[in-house]
Amino acid sequence: IVAGARAKGFGLEQVLGLAALMALLVLVVITFGGASDLPWIWPLYGLFATGTQMTYARLAERFGAEKAGRANGVANVVLFGVGSFGIQYLLGVALDFWDQPVSSDAIYSAQAYSFAFGIITILFALAWFWFFIKGGMAFDKVTEA
Repeated sequence: IVAGARAKGFGLEQVLGLAALMALLVLVVITFGGASDLPWIWPLYGLFATGTQMTYARLAERFGAEKAGRANGVANVVLFGVGSFGIQYLLGVALDFWDQPVSSDAIYSAQAYSFAFGIITILFALAWFWFFIKGGMAFDKVTEA
C-alpha cells in the first residue's frame, strides 16, 4: 500500500495520517455506534491501526541506517512502556471511576466501557489534529544526539 501511495506522490506522513484517521473513525463507531451489532468492526480497526507502524520506516528515513536502531528503540520504549501500559492503566481507572464491576469476575457495564473508550477516542482525535497542525511528522526539527 505504501509503495503504491509513494508511486503516486504521497509521502509516508500522508499515508500514516490517513491510516490514523481511518482507525480514529472506526474507533468512533466502536465507542459511540454500538460495535456489538457490527462483527466486522474490530478486524477493520486492527487493519487501520497497524498502519501506524509506518512510523518506524519514517524514523529510519530520518535518522539513517546508523541510528535507525536507536531511534526505533526509543520509539518502542515510549510507545509500549509509556503509551500502551499507561493507557491500559488509565482505562482501568476510568472503568473504576464509572462504576464497580457488575459481577465478581470484574465485568463492567457497557456504559463504563463506552465512557473509557470515549476518553481514549477523544485523546486519539486530539493527537490526530495535533499531528496535522504541526505539519505531520516533523522529524526534520528533531536534533540529532
